[in-house]
Amino acid sequence: MTKRRAGDPPGLLFVMPDGSKITTLIDHLNAALEKAGIERSTFGEKYSIYSLRHFYAVSALRNGVGVFEVARNMGTSVEIIQEYYGKQATAAVFATRLGD
Repeated sequence: MTKRRAGDPPGLLFVMPDGSKITTLIDHLNAALEKAGIERSTFGEKYSIYSLRHFYAVSALRNGVGVFEVARNMGTSVEIIQEYYGKQATAAVFATRLGD
């Protein structure tokens, strides 16, 4: 992904490196990962768009962000966060008061 140049089609904030319209996020993610030299995890698994969601949830919980805030930011329920990412959080994170 690159910023729009003066000669690019109007109305596009981000475009492909050749100036064309972005068609899928996965293409961009793959290109960015390739450019950064980090296409696979330490386990040899190819990163996906879901990897970004997972990284956010795990990082937020490990850094003490409350489970309610993580759920709200991800557009899901506290129950889903607990089910899929609960082992990443401390007891204090899950003790976050509603409304904090």
